[in-house]
Amino acid sequence: MFSPTGKATIRHEYSRCSRRGLRLAVLFAGATCILLATVSCGWLESLAPKEGPIAEGATFEYTAWATEVAPALKGTIEILSVDSNSFTGIWAISWAPDADTTQRVGPQIGTGVLKGVLYGGQLGADLSSSDSAEAVRLIATPDGAGWSGRWYYARVGPSALRIQGQMTARRSALLPG
Repeated sequence: MFSPTGKATIRHEYSRCSRRGLRLAVLFAGATCILLATVSCGWLESLAPKEGPIAEGATFEYTAWATEVAPALKGTIEILSVDSNSFTGIWAISWAPDADTTQRVGPQIGTGVLKGVLYGGQLGADLSSSDSAEAVRLIATPDGAGWSGRWYYARVGPSALRIQGQMTARRSALLPG
């Protein structure tokens, strides 16, 4: 644009350049975010533990006590997936041989889904059963052989119940092969 003073031409050109620069900056920022997200997602996946207390594909032998006398429950926990500090798996637990089956152990007999997290050096997980809307919570500390800690179960309502006990989950030996 021509103006006797030249001001309109300069404003118009400046405005067009700044809009073009802004578009390029937004495109560059968007491309950078996409690139970083792609790289970081792959990088985060590589951080998923393959060894350790919640390694993907690991199987653990679960033992729980309702009293300090003898194990009440025995079973297995298998870790299916690990994502940074959370994990999922499956479990199958039954009464231990010669256990007192009148002990209160909550809904941790049968099979179900395990969902958990690592936080502050501890592991927290819920054992959910397909037979019950309730869950048993595990709070444990990872150690060299697996984890050890306590299990908790609480039921609210007219028949309120609150029970707990000791538990261990020891990593199963890998079979050769």
